[in-house]
Amino acid sequence: MRDLNEHEVSIVDGGNAALLAGLAFVYYERNNIRDFFDGFLDGFDPEN
Repeated sequence: MRDLNEHEVSIVDGGNAALLAGLAFVYYERNNIRDFFDGFLDGFDPEN
């Protein structure tokens, strides 16, 4: 197995940073996201 060079490491690190930023956004906005989907799915509720 070969060693990764600096460019390959920076590519992988950049991908992880974007993933972590996305997860942090979802974590901090989870209540708003839940409210949105609750309201959206109410339109599909057969009892209404």
